[in-house]
Amino acid sequence: MTSGMQLYSRAGMSELVELPIFVCTLVCPGLHCPLHVFEPRYRLMIRRCIENGSKRFGMCCPDESSFMDYGTVLHINSVQYTPDGRSLVSTTGERRFQVVSRGLRDGYCVAKIRFVVDDPVTAQDGIASLRTLQQETYDHAKKWFTTLPPVSQLLFHRLSCSPLPDMEGEPERCPNGPVWVWWFVNALPISSERKADLLKCTSLKERLLMLRDTLPLPSTA
Repeated sequence: MTSGMQLYSRAGMSELVELPIFVCTLVCPGLHCPLHVFEPRYRLMIRRCIENGSKRFGMCCPDESSFMDYGTVLHINSVQYTPDGRSLVSTTGERRFQVVSRGLRDGYCVAKIRFVVDDPVTAQDGIASLRTLQQETYDHAKKWFTTLPPVSQLLFHRLSCSPLPDMEGEPERCPNGPVWVWWFVNALPISSERKADLLKCTSLKERLLMLRDTLPLPSTA
């Protein structure tokens, strides 16, 4: 098993990686996630992530057993400590992963994980049609978003910690798919299970269709 920064430096690696797990919510790749860390076990976990140089941990939603089978690696951008020992942690979602096995260490969860990337798209698979589908879905989603009341639009911005990202010109080159898709997935009022389905999907075409089906058609009235 590999350790330290090597864990995250080789895209497409198939070996298992051990990762500390913060069980809290679902975070999507490419998006910022501010955390207020006050539980002693997670304060210890964050400190160890800083000390070992990885500055990374996994984030998963809780479920009936412990936590869901899919999550996202978060990179720690900065940490601010309060006088009483709490931490204000700025993180960014990086790579998706699948949980292979679970464990416990000093009160917090750990897991052996396998990274998840989108299936490669070749010319034969229809790059042109994928780009067309992305454009259609982006236009649909943006039009739906602009029909929301201003207070709902503001809530989307706050939940995703950023304005709506621009559309990528070459979506087939993104290992995790376009960030704008995750921006909508993160803020939409859908179940954690539905979001997890989108997170684990390795076909960008299917994810775009799933997102489009989730958004109601804009009114033509």
